[in-house]
Amino acid sequence: MPKIILQCCAALLSGLIIAACGGGGGGSSGTPAPVPNARTAPVPDGVVATQAYKSRAQYADELQRCTYLGGNTEVCTLEELPFLGQTNANPTINNILDRTLVSHTWMGDNFESLLELMPADLLEMFQSVTAVVIASDIRPAFYDPNTGAIYLDSDFLWITDAERNDVSTAPDPRAAFGDVLQVRLPWRYVKDNGSFSITLNADGSRDLDQVVVIMAYLLYHELSHARDFMHPSRFAGLDNRQTAASYLTSGLNYLSNDFTNFNPLNSTVMDDLASVSFRGVTATSTQRNFQPADLISEYAPDGAIQYYAYTSQYEDFATLFETTMLSFHFGFHKDTGITTNTASSANGVVAWGQRGRLGAQQVLARAREVAQAMNLSNLADIEAHLNSLPLPTQMRVGETWGQNLIQAPPNGVTPNQQETDGIRKTGGVDDFFERVWIR
Repeated sequence: MPKIILQCCAALLSGLIIAACGGGGGGSSGTPAPVPNARTAPVPDGVVATQAYKSRAQYADELQRCTYLGGNTEVCTLEELPFLGQTNANPTINNILDRTLVSHTWMGDNFESLLELMPADLLEMFQSVTAVVIASDIRPAFYDPNTGAIYLDSDFLWITDAERNDVSTAPDPRAAFGDVLQVRLPWRYVKDNGSFSITLNADGSRDLDQVVVIMAYLLYHELSHARDFMHPSRFAGLDNRQTAASYLTSGLNYLSNDFTNFNPLNSTVMDDLASVSFRGVTATSTQRNFQPADLISEYAPDGAIQYYAYTSQYEDFATLFETTMLSFHFGFHKDTGITTNTASSANGVVAWGQRGRLGAQQVLARAREVAQAMNLSNLADIEAHLNSLPLPTQMRVGETWGQNLIQAPPNGVTPNQQETDGIRKTGGVDDFFERVWIR
């Protein structure tokens, strides 16, 4: 697949060149990461077979060859495959489906059902993509500035057990990168003292009203990247004889450039450690010997919403906006912490942690700047929500991450509640955010 992939995580995964992932997400320089030429690294010869979900759509013939044809993927001009917002200033669900490429028809069917349940502002964000690709071999999900498309892991949208059988079971290639460390920096989404996870029905199926939350999480994150790289305000100045890549891989005019210059993360220690955890850089002896307490002064006062933000300026930008929108629309708070490194994050002993990290002064100010840069039509409502957030709740040091799921509400009364993921069904529980990663 000859493309730059915004995964901001590892050095080289399955032949895909990692780009747009430099150190701009932290440190004091504020210099954006370079976006190298996509065609300087080896690529795999093929990917799973795909087809346009709507075969009669205007750009149906261009979707595959311009986005997902393995080593034969073409770098297309904007005349061949323009940004969706260039042809539809206010994208509808049908407009989005016209630009959707799938490996299985059910993926398009479920995507349509989920889009019907999404907030209107999320549909607005599709202005900045050329296409949506959903395929059984995509793991993890990503945005690609070489094509202007987003690529979605089908694990985010299966409903029936039969559909699940079409989904890749390959682990995220980054999963073991941090095993050499003695520290872990977990995160989770919580609501009413319960962490979000999907409860399975007896037949192994999932309910659409739960899947919509994980899909919203995925789309707000990946579409944040797309809007960062190509804000609709730039459309008027585009030359359609040029390729999407010529604008998206230039390193210029990204929303996150100005954001990082004026709102940088400050910890180079966290920058370098994130390179170990998410890019597979070899850990130094100092990093291998870090204890949880050693990182509190680096992480706690800084402005990152979660550890992954330190992988690049782009992930810093996207994680802030994704967290804002999951809070705004769905009422979820994000927990983040520093714990010992155990096989299950639930068993890690907390050295420091916060519930509702978005409400921390240094994080909230940066989230507000991201929302303003994104400039959605409901910006005033998003800002009002951010201004209403309470200060974070500090976690109980010395207890495990799992024990800290139950936190006292603002009135100080601890509820009589067991650790819960919601109503458990006989089909079991999938701790989805713990299991599935994105980039």
